[in-house]
Amino acid sequence: MRKLFFALTIGAFIGTTTAQELPVPSPACKIEQRVGLTDVTIEYSRPGVKERKIFGDLVPYNKVWRFGANKNTLITFSTDVTIDGKELKAGTYSVFATPNKEEWTVAFNTDTEQWGAGNYTSEKDALSMKVKPEEVKKHESFTLMIGDIHVDHATICMVWDNVRIKIPFKIKTDQIAMANIESAIKEGKDLDVVYYMAARYFHSSKKDVKTAMEYIEKSLNVKEGFKCLFLKAQILEEEGKNKEAIDAAEKAMKLAQKEGNDGWADYISETLKRLKEK
Repeated sequence: MRKLFFALTIGAFIGTTTAQELPVPSPACKIEQRVGLTDVTIEYSRPGVKERKIFGDLVPYNKVWRFGANKNTLITFSTDVTIDGKELKAGTYSVFATPNKEEWTVAFNTDTEQWGAGNYTSEKDALSMKVKPEEVKKHESFTLMIGDIHVDHATICMVWDNVRIKIPFKIKTDQIAMANIESAIKEGKDLDVVYYMAARYFHSSKKDVKTAMEYIEKSLNVKEGFKCLFLKAQILEEEGKNKEAIDAAEKAMKLAQKEGNDGWADYISETLKRLKEK
Protein backbone atom coordinates (compact mmCIF):
# COMPACT_ATOMS: atom_id res chain seq x y z
CA MET A 1 0.00 0.00 0.00
CA ARG A 2 2.86 2.36 0.88
CA LYS A 3 4.47 1.63 -2.52
CA LEU A 4 1.19 2.37 -4.30
CA PHE A 5 0.78 5.66 -2.39
CA PHE A 6 4.36 6.66 -3.24
CA ALA A 7 3.83 5.90 -6.95
CA LEU A 8 0.60 7.89 -7.06
CA THR A 9 2.27 10.82 -5.30
CA ILE A 10 5.20 10.85 -7.75
CA GLY A 11 2.81 10.58 -10.71
CA ALA A 12 0.76 13.53 -9.50
CA PHE A 13 3.93 15.58 -8.96
CA ILE A 14 5.22 14.85 -12.47
CA GLY A 15 1.84 15.66 -13.98
CA THR A 16 1.80 19.01 -12.20
CA THR A 17 5.31 20.05 -13.23
CA THR A 18 4.92 19.08 -16.90
CA ALA A 19 1.81 21.24 -17.13
CA GLN A 20 3.66 24.25 -15.76
CA GLU A 21 4.17 27.22 -18.09
CA LEU A 22 7.76 28.46 -17.98
CA PRO A 23 9.82 31.00 -19.96
CA VAL A 24 11.46 29.75 -23.13
CA PRO A 25 14.83 30.85 -24.55
CA SER A 26 13.35 31.98 -27.90
CA PRO A 27 9.86 33.41 -27.28
CA ALA A 28 7.23 33.32 -30.00
CA CYS A 29 6.18 36.48 -31.78
CA LYS A 30 3.42 37.36 -34.23
CA ILE A 31 3.16 40.56 -36.22
CA GLU A 32 0.27 41.64 -38.44
CA GLN A 33 0.39 44.54 -40.85
CA ARG A 34 -1.95 45.78 -43.56
CA VAL A 35 -0.19 47.19 -46.62
CA GLY A 36 -2.62 48.82 -49.00
CA LEU A 37 -5.34 46.16 -49.17
CA THR A 38 -3.05 43.23 -48.34
CA ASP A 39 -2.75 41.65 -44.89
CA VAL A 40 0.73 40.40 -44.03
CA THR A 41 1.30 38.13 -41.02
CA ILE A 42 4.66 36.88 -39.74
CA GLU A 43 4.95 34.20 -37.03
CA TYR A 44 8.41 33.43 -35.67
CA SER A 45 10.54 32.78 -32.59
CA ARG A 46 13.14 35.26 -31.29
CA PRO A 47 16.50 33.87 -30.18
CA GLY A 48 18.97 36.16 -28.41
CA VAL A 49 22.66 36.79 -29.04
CA LYS A 50 23.61 35.93 -25.43
CA GLU A 51 27.28 36.83 -25.91
CA ARG A 52 27.62 34.35 -28.77
CA LYS A 53 29.07 34.89 -32.21
CA ILE A 54 26.05 34.54 -34.49
CA PHE A 55 26.73 34.71 -38.20
CA GLY A 56 29.59 32.54 -39.37
CA ASP A 57 29.45 30.51 -36.15
CA LEU A 58 26.10 29.74 -34.45
CA VAL A 59 24.48 30.37 -37.84
CA PRO A 60 27.10 29.03 -40.29
CA TYR A 61 27.82 30.66 -43.61
CA ASN A 62 26.76 28.84 -46.79
CA LYS A 63 24.29 26.64 -44.92
CA VAL A 64 20.48 26.84 -44.97
CA TRP A 65 19.07 28.36 -41.78
CA ARG A 66 15.48 28.32 -40.48
CA PHE A 67 15.46 32.16 -40.23
CA GLY A 68 14.75 32.24 -36.52
CA ALA A 69 14.37 29.51 -33.90
CA ASN A 70 12.08 26.60 -33.05
CA LYS A 71 9.41 25.98 -35.72
CA ASN A 72 10.19 27.65 -39.03
CA THR A 73 9.29 31.28 -39.54
CA LEU A 74 5.99 31.58 -41.41
CA ILE A 75 4.79 34.49 -43.52
CA THR A 76 1.29 34.88 -44.95
CA PHE A 77 0.19 37.25 -47.72
CA SER A 78 -3.56 37.67 -48.27
CA THR A 79 -3.03 38.66 -51.93
CA ASP A 80 -0.41 38.01 -54.60
CA VAL A 81 2.77 40.06 -54.13
CA THR A 82 5.88 40.74 -56.18
CA ILE A 83 9.32 40.13 -54.67
CA ASP A 84 12.53 40.70 -56.60
CA GLY A 85 10.50 41.11 -59.78
CA LYS A 86 8.85 37.70 -59.35
CA GLU A 87 5.26 36.94 -58.39
CA LEU A 88 4.52 35.15 -55.13
CA LYS A 89 0.97 33.85 -54.90
CA ALA A 90 -1.25 34.60 -51.91
CA GLY A 91 -0.72 32.03 -49.16
CA THR A 92 1.53 30.94 -46.30
CA TYR A 93 5.23 30.16 -46.73
CA SER A 94 8.11 29.12 -44.51
CA VAL A 95 11.17 31.35 -44.78
CA PHE A 96 14.72 30.04 -45.07
CA ALA A 97 17.98 31.92 -45.46
CA THR A 98 21.51 31.01 -46.48
CA PRO A 99 23.79 33.68 -44.98
CA ASN A 100 27.16 34.81 -46.26
CA LYS A 101 29.38 37.80 -45.59
CA GLU A 102 28.72 39.34 -49.00
CA GLU A 103 25.31 38.00 -50.01
CA TRP A 104 22.35 36.09 -48.58
CA THR A 105 19.83 33.85 -50.29
CA VAL A 106 16.31 34.10 -48.91
CA ALA A 107 13.72 31.50 -49.91
CA PHE A 108 9.94 31.34 -49.50
CA ASN A 109 9.15 27.64 -49.28
CA THR A 110 5.82 25.81 -49.59
CA ASP A 111 6.64 23.30 -46.81
CA THR A 112 5.18 25.04 -43.74
CA GLU A 113 5.45 22.15 -41.27
CA GLN A 114 9.21 21.95 -40.77
CA TRP A 115 11.08 22.33 -37.49
CA GLY A 116 14.56 23.45 -38.44
CA ALA A 117 16.14 23.16 -41.85
CA GLY A 118 16.98 19.47 -41.91
CA ASN A 119 14.29 18.59 -44.44
CA TYR A 120 14.60 21.74 -46.52
CA THR A 121 14.65 21.29 -50.29
CA SER A 122 14.88 24.08 -52.83
CA GLU A 123 12.48 22.09 -55.04
CA LYS A 124 9.68 23.36 -52.78
CA ASP A 125 10.75 27.01 -53.05
CA ALA A 126 8.00 29.19 -54.45
CA LEU A 127 10.50 32.05 -54.77
CA SER A 128 14.09 32.80 -53.84
CA MET A 129 16.16 35.97 -54.01
CA LYS A 130 19.59 37.41 -53.28
CA VAL A 131 20.01 40.22 -50.75
CA LYS A 132 23.00 42.21 -49.49
CA PRO A 133 23.53 42.21 -45.72
CA GLU A 134 24.15 45.54 -43.96
CA GLU A 135 26.24 46.08 -40.84
CA VAL A 136 24.34 47.75 -37.97
CA LYS A 137 24.71 48.32 -34.24
CA LYS A 138 24.33 45.19 -32.13
CA HIS A 139 20.73 44.02 -31.73
CA GLU A 140 20.24 41.40 -29.01
CA SER A 141 17.00 39.75 -30.13
CA PHE A 142 16.31 38.31 -33.57
CA THR A 143 13.73 40.72 -34.95
CA LEU A 144 11.48 40.76 -38.00
CA MET A 145 9.46 43.85 -38.87
CA ILE A 146 7.51 45.39 -41.74
CA GLY A 147 8.46 48.97 -42.52
CA ASP A 148 8.68 51.57 -45.30
CA ILE A 149 4.92 51.09 -45.65
CA HIS A 150 3.22 52.68 -48.65
CA VAL A 151 -0.11 52.01 -50.34
CA ASP A 152 1.47 49.59 -52.84
CA HIS A 153 4.77 48.44 -51.33
CA ALA A 154 6.65 47.82 -48.08
CA THR A 155 9.80 46.13 -46.77
CA ILE A 156 10.34 43.10 -44.56
CA CYS A 157 13.40 43.75 -42.42
CA MET A 158 15.45 41.29 -40.36
CA VAL A 159 17.96 42.49 -37.78
CA TRP A 160 20.01 40.37 -35.40
CA ASP A 161 23.38 40.86 -33.79
CA ASN A 162 25.11 43.36 -36.10
CA VAL A 163 23.42 42.31 -39.38
CA ARG A 164 20.36 43.62 -41.18
CA ILE A 165 18.76 42.46 -44.41
CA LYS A 166 15.81 43.98 -46.28
CA ILE A 167 13.24 42.22 -48.45
CA PRO A 168 11.09 44.72 -50.40
CA PHE A 169 7.76 43.61 -51.83
CA LYS A 170 5.15 45.21 -54.06
CA ILE A 171 1.37 44.82 -54.23
CA LYS A 172 -1.10 45.53 -57.03
CA THR A 173 -3.19 47.74 -54.77
CA ASP A 174 -4.65 49.83 -57.59
CA GLN A 175 -5.93 46.73 -59.39
CA ILE A 176 -7.48 45.37 -56.19
CA ALA A 177 -9.03 48.75 -55.32
CA MET A 178 -10.55 49.23 -58.78
CA ALA A 179 -11.95 45.70 -58.74
CA ASN A 180 -13.49 46.40 -55.32
CA ILE A 181 -15.03 49.68 -56.56
CA GLU A 182 -16.47 48.07 -59.69
CA SER A 183 -17.84 45.14 -57.67
CA ALA A 184 -19.50 47.45 -55.12
CA ILE A 185 -21.06 49.59 -57.87
CA LYS A 186 -22.36 46.47 -59.61
CA GLU A 187 -23.86 45.24 -56.33
CA GLY A 188 -25.74 48.55 -56.10
CA LYS A 189 -26.04 48.82 -52.31
CA ASP A 190 -25.40 52.12 -50.45
CA LEU A 191 -24.11 53.74 -53.63
CA ASP A 192 -23.70 57.14 -51.95
CA VAL A 193 -21.11 55.56 -49.63
CA VAL A 194 -19.54 53.52 -52.45
CA TYR A 195 -19.02 56.60 -54.61
CA TYR A 196 -17.77 58.64 -51.64
CA MET A 197 -15.17 56.00 -50.73
CA ALA A 198 -14.07 55.84 -54.38
CA ALA A 199 -13.73 59.64 -54.44
CA ARG A 200 -11.65 59.59 -51.28
CA TYR A 201 -9.40 56.89 -52.73
CA PHE A 202 -8.76 58.81 -55.94
CA HIS A 203 -8.16 62.03 -54.03
CA SER A 204 -5.80 60.74 -51.34
CA SER A 205 -4.04 57.80 -53.01
CA LYS A 206 -4.15 58.49 -56.72
CA LYS A 207 -3.93 62.30 -56.54
CA ASP A 208 -6.54 62.32 -59.31
CA VAL A 209 -8.92 65.15 -58.36
CA LYS A 210 -10.82 65.02 -61.64
CA THR A 211 -11.94 61.41 -61.14
CA ALA A 212 -12.47 62.08 -57.43
CA MET A 213 -14.83 64.93 -58.25
CA GLU A 214 -16.74 62.73 -60.71
CA TYR A 215 -17.36 60.19 -57.95
CA ILE A 216 -18.32 62.97 -55.52
CA GLU A 217 -21.03 64.20 -57.89
CA LYS A 218 -22.32 60.65 -58.33
CA SER A 219 -22.48 60.23 -54.57
CA LEU A 220 -24.31 63.54 -54.06
CA ASN A 221 -26.80 62.62 -56.79
CA VAL A 222 -27.75 59.57 -54.72
CA LYS A 223 -27.77 61.35 -51.35
CA GLU A 224 -26.33 64.56 -49.93
CA GLY A 225 -23.90 63.48 -47.24
CA PHE A 226 -21.84 65.88 -45.13
CA LYS A 227 -18.64 63.83 -45.53
CA CYS A 228 -18.91 63.91 -49.31
CA LEU A 229 -19.70 67.64 -49.32
CA PHE A 230 -16.73 68.31 -47.07
CA LEU A 231 -14.42 66.31 -49.36
CA LYS A 232 -15.76 68.38 -52.25
CA ALA A 233 -14.93 71.55 -50.29
CA GLN A 234 -11.37 70.33 -49.70
CA ILE A 235 -10.83 69.62 -53.40
CA LEU A 236 -12.31 72.97 -54.42
CA GLU A 237 -9.92 74.69 -52.02
CA GLU A 238 -6.98 72.81 -53.56
CA GLU A 239 -8.13 74.05 -56.98
CA GLY A 240 -8.16 77.64 -55.71
CA LYS A 241 -11.96 77.90 -55.81
CA ASN A 242 -12.35 79.40 -52.36
CA LYS A 243 -15.94 80.70 -52.66
CA GLU A 244 -17.23 77.36 -53.97
CA ALA A 245 -15.28 75.59 -51.19
CA ILE A 246 -16.97 77.78 -48.55
CA ASP A 247 -20.41 77.05 -50.00
CA ALA A 248 -19.80 73.28 -49.94
CA ALA A 249 -18.32 73.38 -46.43
CA GLU A 250 -21.24 75.42 -45.04
CA LYS A 251 -23.69 72.91 -46.49
CA ALA A 252 -21.66 70.04 -45.03
CA MET A 253 -21.60 71.66 -41.56
CA LYS A 254 -25.37 72.22 -41.52
CA LEU A 255 -25.99 68.60 -42.50
CA ALA A 256 -23.59 67.34 -39.80
CA GLN A 257 -25.37 69.49 -37.20
CA LYS A 258 -28.77 68.25 -38.39
CA GLU A 259 -27.62 64.64 -38.00
CA GLY A 260 -26.28 65.42 -34.49
CA ASN A 261 -22.68 64.69 -35.41
CA ASP A 262 -21.08 67.44 -33.33
CA GLY A 263 -17.53 66.16 -33.78
CA TRP A 264 -17.70 66.47 -37.56
CA ALA A 265 -19.60 69.77 -37.35
CA ASP A 266 -16.87 71.28 -35.17
CA TYR A 267 -14.14 69.98 -37.49
CA ILE A 268 -15.86 71.43 -40.57
CA SER A 269 -16.45 74.69 -38.69
CA GLU A 270 -12.71 75.07 -38.08
CA THR A 271 -12.05 74.59 -41.79
CA LEU A 272 -14.74 77.12 -42.66
CA LYS A 273 -13.16 79.68 -40.37
CA ARG A 274 -9.81 79.19 -42.08
CA LEU A 275 -11.37 79.43 -45.55
CA LYS A 276 -13.13 82.69 -44.69
CA GLU A 277 -9.92 84.21 -43.37
CA LYS A 278 -8.17 83.73 -46.71
